[in-house]
Amino acid sequence: MQNDENIRIRQLETPRRYSMDRRWNDGLKNYLDVLVIETERIVRWKLVHETKVGEQKIDGSGIKICLLDTGIVSHKNLNHAIKTASHIQDVEYDIFDGIDKHGHGTHLAGIIASNDPAYIGVAPSCSLYSIRVLSKKRANDGTHGRFPTITKGLEYVLNYNEDMNNKTKISIVNMSFGEGNLLSDKDYATEGYKMYNIMQKLRSQNVALVVAAGNNFNGADGLAQPAIFRNCIAVGATLDKNAPFYIFGRKIPVKKKELAPTSQRLSGKKEKNKPFYITAPGYKLETTTGIEGPAFYEMSGTSQATAVITGCIALLQQAYLLKMREVSGSNHYALPNLDSLMNLVLDNSESITGIYYPNTTKKASFPQINVKKAVDALLKKTPNL
Repeated sequence: MQNDENIRIRQLETPRRYSMDRRWNDGLKNYLDVLVIETERIVRWKLVHETKVGEQKIDGSGIKICLLDTGIVSHKNLNHAIKTASHIQDVEYDIFDGIDKHGHGTHLAGIIASNDPAYIGVAPSCSLYSIRVLSKKRANDGTHGRFPTITKGLEYVLNYNEDMNNKTKISIVNMSFGEGNLLSDKDYATEGYKMYNIMQKLRSQNVALVVAAGNNFNGADGLAQPAIFRNCIAVGATLDKNAPFYIFGRKIPVKKKELAPTSQRLSGKKEKNKPFYITAPGYKLETTTGIEGPAFYEMSGTSQATAVITGCIALLQQAYLLKMREVSGSNHYALPNLDSLMNLVLDNSESITGIYYPNTTKKASFPQINVKKAVDALLKKTPNL
């Protein structure tokens, strides 16, 4: 049996830097295409931000999110949201502080909470608790982590929520990392049993565990771990219409929204021992960065789509609280049951196609979140959610 200390977990993203000069050099048409795609992506959560319950906007206010990733850096468009920038010490991986030395964590934080008007986050008024559990192993390397370090990050959430001094709890954990391609959580690495158990305990406390599905699609259904763990919210990444995408060295035409060819997936209806599976835009999202250079940066992958879903759940949770307080006339702090909330999200999602490359004749349908539709449905249904 492999020792727990030797298990490696990778972050799930593909970074790509685009400066303004690069965009203009690519031609005006390509530049405008990027702007159109970006506008289409954010229009729905901007519409949610304009929705009010009483006098309160739905923008994530009052919702606490834990980001387990590469850490975070001070950024003028994030500092309003950052409540904690901590870390789990890992000597082997040089994790001695909460500072993001890769850019991945800060990028996800921007997708969730940026207040920049041009790159507005999904839930810009939420509270972010960043816990660094991933790090570079070598120069020019992607980020990696270990089960014991990640498990301690999850324990931070447990301890925070059990502290009676914290009136409101951390209700969402973003986990944009994973490894492998599994069809059942019965197949998870034995060395990850403690992480699995803690995740199930958090889930029993109604904490949303939003996990990247993985970017290593191999032609068949399967998710990375820990996304495959039951009751998690596993997130796949979608492409936008007319967005160029290359796989196996050739350009893949995208005529409509569809699942990214590299995104791992789980087809069929939700089963008791499986996670919820939902998709969101995850290709070429530009937002805050923690690396040297531009203040904003593009990355693609299920990591980025996961951050979108995290922000959407924050909007839904806040909308529920506001509506309950309006209905009851008192301060209501109990969040909606997560199973009921996710079933509402799935019922109000859009159906997109996923092609099983390289077998282009095999296709399946997958749900993509429509957060505006889900929020509208929630407000109509509350308090009977």
